[in-house]
Amino acid sequence: IKPNNNTISAITALPAAISTGKVLQIVSSESTTVDTFQNVDWTNSSISVSITPSNSSNKIYVLANVTVSHGNHGNLRLTKDGTAISVGSANSSRPAVAGYMNLTGDNSAGCFVLQSLHSAGGTSAITYRVQVKSDNSSSTAGYINRTVNDTNAVYGGRSVSIITAMEVSA
Repeated sequence: IKPNNNTISAITALPAAISTGKVLQIVSSESTTVDTFQNVDWTNSSISVSITPSNSSNKIYVLANVTVSHGNHGNLRLTKDGTAISVGSANSSRPAVAGYMNLTGDNSAGCFVLQSLHSAGGTSAITYRVQVKSDNSSSTAGYINRTVNDTNAVYGGRSVSIITAMEVSA
């Protein structure tokens, strides 16, 4: 075998490493806490993670897997230090969200994936959190990490929700 038309003994160095796009750190948090939400306003869930970027021009990639149930309608989004990120556009009574649920059945739940990639913008600690809210007229509660009925049976299982933040070099 002659790599690049050189004998193996003629190769003196490996190619230079790629200088950008490396994952520098990964921080992850799991929550088995059952959160209940019934508010028409955004409510903080127990699903959060903090990361301290090493360089302000690096990127932060956030990925959250959230198990949620609701007897009617609900919404999810990610926040960065309390400010919504990676959401759609609000229009009239329709809120800017990252995920919308309309689950039927008291023993059903869905797994939602929320993600965002953006500039770190500084080197101070950043807290990312999942927020939830019910629709504007809901009198029905929603739950994270359980079904609506929370039936004591195999079809009423409890879950884990996970949020991960990764710093990627610029």
